[in-house]
Amino acid sequence: MRGSNSGYLHRRAEIGAPIRIGLIGVGQMGTGIVSQCSHLPGIEIVALADVDLERTTRALARTGVPNPLRVEDADAGVAGVGEGRTVITSDSELIPHLPVDVVVEATGVPEVGVRVGLATAFANKHLVSMNVEADVTVGRLLRRMFALSGNVYTIGAGDEPAVAWGLVDLCRTIGLEVVAAGKGKNNPLDFRATPSSVRKEAMARGMNPRMLAAFVDGTKTMCEMTALANATGLSLDVPGMHGPMANTADLATTFCPSEDGGILSHRGVVDYVTGDVAPGVFVVVTTDDADVASDLRYLSVGAGPYWTLTRPFHLANLEIPVSIVEAIRGNRATLVPEHHMAELGATAKHDLAPGNLISGIGGEEVFGFAWPADQARERNLVPMGLAEGATVIKQVAQGSALTFDDVEVNETSVLAKAWHMQEHLETFGLEEVPWETLSS
Repeated sequence: MRGSNSGYLHRRAEIGAPIRIGLIGVGQMGTGIVSQCSHLPGIEIVALADVDLERTTRALARTGVPNPLRVEDADAGVAGVGEGRTVITSDSELIPHLPVDVVVEATGVPEVGVRVGLATAFANKHLVSMNVEADVTVGRLLRRMFALSGNVYTIGAGDEPAVAWGLVDLCRTIGLEVVAAGKGKNNPLDFRATPSSVRKEAMARGMNPRMLAAFVDGTKTMCEMTALANATGLSLDVPGMHGPMANTADLATTFCPSEDGGILSHRGVVDYVTGDVAPGVFVVVTTDDADVASDLRYLSVGAGPYWTLTRPFHLANLEIPVSIVEAIRGNRATLVPEHHMAELGATAKHDLAPGNLISGIGGEEVFGFAWPADQARERNLVPMGLAEGATVIKQVAQGSALTFDDVEVNETSVLAKAWHMQEHLETFGLEEVPWETLSS
């Protein structure tokens, strides 16, 4: 009998063999993971990395770890963990090479995400990522590489794409057709929002202005729904999705085909909604089976022929232990990009001139916009992840999607190299490459 995940953790604690975690990124989410794991039997954070080591020491001090060991190389880290010390470092790529079972990456920085991803794959460890920004850029490459090594690469439970995927999987498992799946957006959408324009609100809420700008300008929502599309195989009905204003009671009549009174041109899409769904996720389903439809009506799901199922919350970093346990216990991923349905492009917030440097996600210059993958390729669009650090080489009008003809991408970045590898291997096939060749 398989037993519960919580029971599994208690058994690990009882035998003195906790799952050892290496955490990268100790911002708001990472700090929450540190605090939460300090109360969980069977899980122990043994190593942490952040560019600001003071953040790691503050987070650990709150959990009763006052004197972490600072290390700068793997030998010192291995020795420290072996002595029972909690080690900290500013080198994120060092963490996978320490005695950890699972690496948790919580930076949200695509370049860090791919560097950590590659280091973790080559170290033959599992990776639980909260870096959806990296996933929509090179997640398909990482999924294949981890599969070849026999380890898990996954976006963590608790993020909206993973929570929505759980509903999609449930509905497909019980034979319901998924017409639409998505999330509620918390903030009113303003494509032109910048760190400058939201700074006052960000300070009042104790947030990083760039993070708030990425929420308000829609980048985070576009990013998350791109990840959901690539995990589920559901498509985008239109570039940027519809994003209507609608409440939970209206979802079944809104997200259905136009011939049935809705806004969709076809079934099987991802989208988002502004209304009372936030901070939750939803699916709209249908069935051709009269008996199943009768059961749904009997169970008070709705009158049909389209029904809405929701999960009214997502717990973000608080759900990360679920992915940690599933990776170790069953070699099971929570959410991975098994398809290539969508791309997150970059669109100009204002007119851009040659010489302008693009600061990236949540910045002053561009916002993320979701495109069907085939259209993104036809238009030669620059992925949002590669836009960061790019230099504008042609005049770009406000509202225009950036193409590779408009900007000079920083080709020296690991992210750009990994993206080109992903493009190449999806053309010629990665499954044929022996893992030993890649890892040598």
